[in-house]
Amino acid sequence: MASKNKEPISPKKLKRSNNFVSEWFGHRVYPYVALSSHCLDDQRTGSCPFLSRALGQRQGCIKSAASKGICTITTVLDDGIYQDWIVCPYRIIDDSILNRTARDVFGITEAKKLITVPASALVDPQVRSVVADYAIDPDSEAVLYFQHKLGGEISIPPTASTPELSFDILFVEVIANGGAFSCGRYALLEVQTMDFHGSYRNVVRNLQDALRLHGDDFPEAVSKRVDWLSDHVEGPNISNVFKRTFYQIMVKFKLDGDPLCAGGVLALPRAVWNSWQRHLGGPSLIPIDEDCFEISSKGSRGRLAKRADVSGSKIYVLDFVYDRNYSPASIDVGSVIITTVERLLEQAFMRVPQILVSKDGAVNTVMPTIRRRLRYVWPGFADN
Repeated sequence: MASKNKEPISPKKLKRSNNFVSEWFGHRVYPYVALSSHCLDDQRTGSCPFLSRALGQRQGCIKSAASKGICTITTVLDDGIYQDWIVCPYRIIDDSILNRTARDVFGITEAKKLITVPASALVDPQVRSVVADYAIDPDSEAVLYFQHKLGGEISIPPTASTPELSFDILFVEVIANGGAFSCGRYALLEVQTMDFHGSYRNVVRNLQDALRLHGDDFPEAVSKRVDWLSDHVEGPNISNVFKRTFYQIMVKFKLDGDPLCAGGVLALPRAVWNSWQRHLGGPSLIPIDEDCFEISSKGSRGRLAKRADVSGSKIYVLDFVYDRNYSPASIDVGSVIITTVERLLEQAFMRVPQILVSKDGAVNTVMPTIRRRLRYVWPGFADN
């Protein structure tokens, strides 16, 4: 299913590429350019609005010069619908996503107040005081999270029998015990970013030059030259990203076998979920309730449906919400897919091969291809 955010793009603007840098230092530059004054301020100072908001003070973008400030890429499909790919992991540092994840995995009801705080912010005594108040109050919950630049990445070291595993975002409950505080359960949020072929270097240079030369007229200048945003940006590296990440995700989801692990969430931009369909055999989704589904499998419906509102393994399919008057654009959980490792493995490693070798499967193209190529180098080679 394509992104539900639709905006037809003139074919005249698609001469060089259909992949455009769409957020620069957190603010839209495609398919429209964000106009608020704070957008230009972040772009001029090279600030990351997501890290800055999490820490309560201005933080610069930590990416290399070749990709400085680039958060998302937008691909325009043949029918004029566009879909967004997240290319920077810090783009997911959004209160709505963090709070939704914490409530889901720890079973925190909407009746309770919730605060999610990056672990690195605890160096501030005022932040510690607020977290302590939430942990003590029986009508509220406090959850901390660790991320590469926000408290440090948490990882499991390698052993002779198991690989090293690093977590994108790790949550932990804060438990009040009298006047002391301790850790409760932990939970995982894995975020699937996408690699792209080509290079962002030219687009970064184009945007930096446009900001320098046009100043306050930067939005107008960029809106007239969308070709600046696609300069040497090629397509997403879908297959390699899936192969590289699927194993790790399956292992991490099984960590809910640890009594201290409350569960895990995999956050996929809708573009990524769409791209996964062929790798999962085009899974059928059974609706549980509004915007909540489970992957169909014979004889298993109901067992997973009962997990819709409790801890466990979930896939969040993310949608960007566009508003020209609000920037950065917010991210919504458009769909929740309840699943298990076993279900995903069945789809990827049982259903896909079954489809490939079926009567009408794509494997039937192998022998005709072999024969065609042999006839090219060996004229008269037998055709049967």
